[in-house]
Amino acid sequence: MGCGVGRLWVFLVGAACLLGTRAAALGVVERLIVIRDQLEVRRTDFIISAIQQIDDIIAELSLSDPGPSATKGKSVGFHDNFARDDSSRFSFISTAALSEDAFLMTPGTPRRDYNFLYQEFEEMETKLKAANQKVEELHERCFELEEELRNKRLAEGDQVSGPTETGGQTVTAEEHYRMPSHTKSPSLDGDQAGRVPVKAASNGMPAHFFTMKRDLMERSKALEKCLDDLDRKSAVESKLNAEITEKTNLLQHIDRFHQDRMTKMENEMGQAVVQLRQCEEREQKVHKKLSTSLSELDGARRFIDRLRQRATGADADRQRLLASIAEMTEASKRRETQQQMIVDCLEQEREQLKRLNDIAAVAHLEEKTQLQSGLAKAMQSHARDCEFEQKCRTLQQQLEEVHKAINQSASDRASSAEEHTRTTQRLAAEIDQLKISLDECRADVQDRQQEIDRMGSLAGMHEAQCNSLSGSLVNATATITAKDTEIDSLKRELNRARDATKNIEVQLEGMRNAILSFHSGK
Repeated sequence: MGCGVGRLWVFLVGAACLLGTRAAALGVVERLIVIRDQLEVRRTDFIISAIQQIDDIIAELSLSDPGPSATKGKSVGFHDNFARDDSSRFSFISTAALSEDAFLMTPGTPRRDYNFLYQEFEEMETKLKAANQKVEELHERCFELEEELRNKRLAEGDQVSGPTETGGQTVTAEEHYRMPSHTKSPSLDGDQAGRVPVKAASNGMPAHFFTMKRDLMERSKALEKCLDDLDRKSAVESKLNAEITEKTNLLQHIDRFHQDRMTKMENEMGQAVVQLRQCEEREQKVHKKLSTSLSELDGARRFIDRLRQRATGADADRQRLLASIAEMTEASKRRETQQQMIVDCLEQEREQLKRLNDIAAVAHLEEKTQLQSGLAKAMQSHARDCEFEQKCRTLQQQLEEVHKAINQSASDRASSAEEHTRTTQRLAAEIDQLKISLDECRADVQDRQQEIDRMGSLAGMHEAQCNSLSGSLVNATATITAKDTEIDSLKRELNRARDATKNIEVQLEGMRNAILSFHSGK
């Protein structure tokens, strides 16, 4: 019986040790889980915020950067300008806790590294979940063992009958173990227990001894089974401790990995600061380019003002020239009208002279015909009337007088003809003079026409010059518009660069504070 009680004490001590070891293991596992969760939350939040901030920076700084040397004069984006060499490239590598999409958003990192880290972390998390599940199962099993031990300790749930110290009364096992013989001392001596000895059996032993012996034998078997279960649980616990050690090493490896990542991120932050300085230098270059463009724009505006003044002067000259050409055209038209009137007058005088000559010739022929007919009649009368010689002489005298008259009329007609000839010559001379004047007028008209043509060509030249000046003015206006557009784009680019610079400074400050808080939290 003493051996059974000793084994019971051993069992109780072992159960206490097992429970203590289990509690310690659970405490270690819980502390590791808490530490892992804290590190995971801090690392995940920090890296997600850092990656998102840097991706936002990259997206905001995607500006047009005409690189004079590195891009051979081509216009490339801000991200492409950073990605020309490996030294200035953003190469933030995310951890396995982030999603694959977040990995792919970060430039400069191979995809297989993310997949490897992601798979490794998933395997680690799966193992840790399995370990936690095993710990929970062990915890539940320990509670079951405690419940079973409690039930064993309270004895069987069935009633135990037989001759006992109660005088053959039927009692339960719990009442049986609460009797003074079980509560005062493990000895069966009634004097030592301070009570009246019970009635002995026929063989000299107490009546309940055999019942206790049988009960203790059953309890010893149950305790052996529990010890076997405890041995198995100890093996499981040792295995769990090994897994916890492995997970602790893995967490340390993850911690070192995060330290390396943080160091790399600090280096990349240094690179970002360098790139920020490059952005500031680029902003200064943009300022210089903007000032140069403004000076060129002022020069272009002054040139356009000069062109406008010249165009205004040329337009005034053109208007004056057109007015003089119109006046000369009107004068030439008036001269042509006068010349046409003179020519018409000369033609009328020529027609009148022709009519006068015709009238004179007709009158001379009529007078000659009349004289010849009269002479014939006189001769006939002289031939018929020879007797009248005196009359004939008279008639001869009359004839002589008639001849004289005829001669006088002939002389008169000759003088008239000479006068007509002189008049005709005078008119011919006047006509020749008028022809000379007409030729002079025509020459003057030709000179005027040549001058008009020259003035027209000069006007065409002035008009071409005005058109060229207008084209130059249009081109200059287009140039000014393009320069204004370029200046507006440069101003917008400058504002975006300033905003991006401010955002970078704010985000770098936030990242710096996050790193400091992360280090202080660790």
